[in-house]
Amino acid sequence: MFKIGILTYHYSVNYGAVLQAYGLYQFLTARGYEAEFIDYRPVTARDSNLKYLYFRGQKLINPLLLVSGTKKMLKLNKFWKSQIKMSTKTYYTRQELKAAAADYDAVITGSDEVWNIDNSMLEYGQDRSFFLDFIDGKQVAKLSYAASFGGTVKLGKLQSEIYRLFADFQTILVRDGNSQRLVESGGFEADKVLDPTLIADFGEITAPPPLEQPYILLYGSFSLEQGACITALAQARKLKIVAIGARPGKWQPPNNILEVSPQEWLGYYAGASFVFTNYFHGTIFSIIFRKPFISFDRPEKSIKVRDLLTDLKLEQRIVTEAQLGNLNWDDYLELELDTDNLNQKIARSQTLLLTAIAKVKTAELVESP
Repeated sequence: MFKIGILTYHYSVNYGAVLQAYGLYQFLTARGYEAEFIDYRPVTARDSNLKYLYFRGQKLINPLLLVSGTKKMLKLNKFWKSQIKMSTKTYYTRQELKAAAADYDAVITGSDEVWNIDNSMLEYGQDRSFFLDFIDGKQVAKLSYAASFGGTVKLGKLQSEIYRLFADFQTILVRDGNSQRLVESGGFEADKVLDPTLIADFGEITAPPPLEQPYILLYGSFSLEQGACITALAQARKLKIVAIGARPGKWQPPNNILEVSPQEWLGYYAGASFVFTNYFHGTIFSIIFRKPFISFDRPEKSIKVRDLLTDLKLEQRIVTEAQLGNLNWDDYLELELDTDNLNQKIARSQTLLLTAIAKVKTAELVESP
């Protein structure tokens, strides 16, 4: 049976990263493909998870974060085991990962910033495994889906090596215009597609909304000025404020639930009256659940958020610090989404991925004796 391996940031404590991984897996398996994640857990990812869960910028472990972080990790582990198929072996080093290639007919890298060579914190882009360098493209098909260079704008000294790796790909599908530009600068064809969360179905895993009282949902970390903006809307509309999985910022939300499961996280989105976020996937799930939202601008993440919202004709939902004192709430309380435009982009993204896989399967049949 034709078998697909997926290599991305599945082993993460970030809800967006976990759900983008699940989204691609759900889409493929719902269409009858045998797919599983290559369970690659490099030390940089594991260290980053621990810092995010227990330290959050502090030098010593916060006892409150220790409790909430442990609960969150247990819920995420349960989600991975119950909802996602993993490779039978876990790979911790690049050397070990070389043995994985023989198990698959095709490997898809992506989504997320798997090619962000400027990400000094995680060093994912510095790890050539996410460019599938451990695979011989003549033996196993190499594909990408919604892969991204993140904030990387120049390939620099890595350009020739990255171009050499792209030459071994059958199909390259990227998540944003910046990544498309970087791939095409080497003479390679790249199509822009939606994040896998937008082509998947989360209906079966979304928990019932947990609150009866109308509430504003927060996902992100916020400045004092942004907090004042959030509080103003909550008071004006008599809405409770609920934050889920938020990293502490300068402004502390009154209710911050750190240890929800992915299913519960989706449920909070399903029941929200309004969403404030400064995360990419916080913005995406506002759109998925058709919630009016404001996406506070983060310069280091603005490329992907602005790229997506411009394509969906929602760029006015991005609010900068300079705009905070002059917001007209009437412009934000209803989500005017061009559903025809979104549905066309969803269908195109799905078709491009399925066509790429079909080409690999056809080639395999032709080459078989």
